[in-house]
Formats: sequence, structure tokens, C-alpha cells
Amino acid sequence: MTIDTTAPRFVPDPSVPAHAGTPGRDAALRELLTADTELGAAGFTPVPGTELDGGSVWVAEVASGYPACDLWRTFRDRFEQTGFRPILIEGSTLDHPGEPEAVAGPLDGAALLTTRDYGDPVRAEIDLSDADDPDRYDGFDWADTWAIIGDEFDRIALVPAAAPWLVPARLGWQGACNADLDGADHAAVLRRWQHLYRAELLAIGFDTIWFRHETPLPGRETALAAAREAFAYCPDAVHQDYGSLDGVAERLLRPIWRLWWD
Repeated sequence: MTIDTTAPRFVPDPSVPAHAGTPGRDAALRELLTADTELGAAGFTPVPGTELDGGSVWVAEVASGYPACDLWRTFRDRFEQTGFRPILIEGSTLDHPGEPEAVAGPLDGAALLTTRDYGDPVRAEIDLSDADDPDRYDGFDWADTWAIIGDEFDRIALVPAAAPWLVPARLGWQGACNADLDGADHAAVLRRWQHLYRAELLAIGFDTIWFRHETPLPGRETALAAAREAFAYCPDAVHQDYGSLDGVAERLLRPIWRLWWD
């Protein structure tokens, strides 16, 4: 398949609300963790210096793999009750954070990606033909994948954020600072991908962002389009990580995405 890599034209963002809820408050979370012994047993504590508008980032240790997935899913499904978004983290994720950023105004991921021109990405001959096979990932979902590759993520953070795409900004995450990306930039791309590709933020490392899919991308055409966007957002995905646009596309066909900024 051929795609025009010299003049990217990204489809407009899906029309969805900019925010999806109300950030939680520490007092309400303390009350919940006290009342619900199962959740309270996880041992969440607020991170000093992260309080903003009544809500802090809370962290607990968790066994990596399936237990981490289960706890992440539990808090994801209880956002309306807690006001906190779960994110799996590693020990260095919160090292050297910046100030929490308030993301205001409309978010336009397509416009942002169009301005980030890194030239023509390297192509490679990689067979993506089985991407059209509906049985490609039967019996092997995102949690199965994470149980294999998520060993370093043995903590979970609860972040008071109105939407998942606001988590990097609320954390003051600096992992992509070398690519001149701020919290609003991450919010624009993550919001776009959650609604366009159903890629949901799962984990943040020191310099990585991980997404999960309930259902992987449907085929090679969608994967290459998403890979072109990933190159604009994270050029190191080609230059330092997967070696080619097609290598990125092959990875994006899996239930877990990873982007790494060198």
C-alpha cells in the first residue's frame, strides 16, 4: 500500500466534548477508601506537593501484570464516583515533574499534528496482510499483553482529571520535553486517539506513554494512517524505536501501543 508521506492530511478530530467529568477531591477519596475496605487495602497515599484545587495525585504499589490491570479497570469504571483517573506508572514516572498544567480552550489534535513536520518517514517492506484477519488477536487481549510486557509498572496513580487525556498535563509530565510537547499538546493528541482509534491511556513511564485497545485497529490502512500520526507526535517512534513507518504500523496493530521519546 502507498501513502502520501510528504503532505500529511489528517482527518478532522471527532466531534466530542472537550472534558468528560469533574476532577475528584482528596476528602471524598479518603472517605471512599475508608468505606470500601477492598479499595482501601491497596494503600493509596497522596503524593506531597501535587495538591491542586482540592485534589492530589495518589499512589499505591500494585503487583505488575494482571493485578495492575484489574485495579486500573476498577478505578476506570468508578470515575463518576471518585473523580480520579487511574494510570499505571513505574518508579521513575514522577521523577522531576513540572508544574501541573491547566488545559484550556478547544483541543484540535489534527491541527497540532499538521504543524509537526519531520519530513518523509522511512518506509520498510513489512507484511501487514494478516492485519485484516479478524481472528488475529482472538484469546489474547490487552491485559494478556500487559501481563507480559508491563513488569516495570508496579504502581498505580489516581489523578484528579476530568478526562483521561488530561492526565499528562495534571501530572506535569516532562517525558516528551525534548520534542517540545506540553500538556495541552498531549491532551489534544490523546483525546483525538481515544475517539478516533479507541486508544485509551493506560500507563506513563519516565519517557513513554502506553495505550490499550479493547479491539485492535481493523487493518493495514488504518494502522498506516495512525502510524503517520504517531510519527508526527513522536518522531522517535521511527528514528529511535521501530525503524520505519511500517514498523510503527505493525506495532499499532497490537492491543498495546507504546511511544518512547528519546
